Amino acid sequence: MYIAEKIRQLRIHKGMNQSEFVNGICSITYLSRIENGKIPPSKSFLSKISKKLDIDVEYLTTNDVTNFKSTILEIIKRYKSNNSLSEKELALLEIHATEAHPPDTLIEVYGVLLHYYVNKQELEKANKIYTNSLELLPSHIHSLYPDKSIYYYISCGSYLYYKQDFNGASKFYLKANQLLIDDESSLRANLYYNISLVQQRMNKKQDVSRSYAFKAHDIYIKLNQKQNIIAVLITIGVQYHLDALYEESKLYLEKAEQLVDQNAEEVIIGMIKYNYGRVYQGLGEYKKAIRSFEDSLQIHEGNDRERIYSLRGLIEVYTELKEWNQVNLHLLEAIEILQKCDMTSVYIDIHSLAANLYKVRKDDFNYEKEMKNIIATSLDNKLYVKASKYSRQIGNHYHEVNAYKMAAKYYRMSLENLDKILEQEENHSK
Repeated sequence: MYIAEKIRQLRIHKGMNQSEFVNGICSITYLSRIENGKIPPSKSFLSKISKKLDIDVEYLTTNDVTNFKSTILEIIKRYKSNNSLSEKELALLEIHATEAHPPDTLIEVYGVLLHYYVNKQELEKANKIYTNSLELLPSHIHSLYPDKSIYYYISCGSYLYYKQDFNGASKFYLKANQLLIDDESSLRANLYYNISLVQQRMNKKQDVSRSYAFKAHDIYIKLNQKQNIIAVLITIGVQYHLDALYEESKLYLEKAEQLVDQNAEEVIIGMIKYNYGRVYQGLGEYKKAIRSFEDSLQIHEGNDRERIYSLRGLIEVYTELKEWNQVNLHLLEAIEILQKCDMTSVYIDIHSLAANLYKVRKDDFNYEKEMKNIIATSLDNKLYVKASKYSRQIGNHYHEVNAYKMAAKYYRMSLENLDKILEQEENHSK
């Protein structure tokens, strides 16, 4: 990469405009001419901006990227150990992600950067890294560097899971699972856990997802990883709940709760409260469900990506109780959150509840419009369980209003998506 482009990329990475970048160093015009390749930067300029960027001036002036390979690999090794990057290390990896490194170096850089940005919930930056990696890495990279591909595939899976592209996440996780040889490592346990979460979202029945969750649980027990044990116990509780096995769900939530100490992260306590709410909701104990959901909302104050689930639960419960004012109140808050957060699966659920409100108000036009949008979004994202469920619901609606041709169309669509669900479950059980 030419020096002008390095300077521009590092400035952008730091989130500075040209004025902020050159404040106290030079004029904006001088910087513009450098970044556009019209003049070479002076030694004085390079010295000053390297200090501002917290990088070695050598990086800006050296075109031989192999000089930095050992430094890059050392940063990557440390990150995989402690999941931490300094601002200087992050800047170095960012800029080297666009350099002409060999694929075995690039795949490690992309894997770490993607993992880092997903953990920081910086989706825009994660998307840039993910897109660049698909463009610059060979499609058969796993056959060339199987060991180095594992971490990259897991990072890609985590990114797509965060975006709620569960089908895409599953493909990457299963690729990593095929390449990973060690059966007792933390990496293996984490991978089992991630596969469990994806299968939970994709399949109607939870047998497959639970089998992966129990595999992860057994390894976490052997490794004595308490926080991970708690997380997987909560997940098993969720999966029993999804199969309407409420007593079993409650049992595993209680096991998780018993392991939580006073210093536990609030997000864990909030998750347990929320899932107790789901159990009570399933059992028809609505007062307890509302209390649990409201406790979870309070704990997750300021964390919209967690609050949205408790809001969904409250909307469902108040719909059952026909308390429409409460339904409308929580629905408005949920929709406002979804305008800021890219959460396709929850978006579909919340908008199905909005559609139900139209139906209650006898507004067939907007009900049908909302449901068709929900089904299209489900199909676009290969969420066949949801596509089948909502196709059946609108089919029932058309049958009720004597629109039999439309009813038949959506019943057929529901069955077609059931076939896709069964095909997915068969593929993932092999």
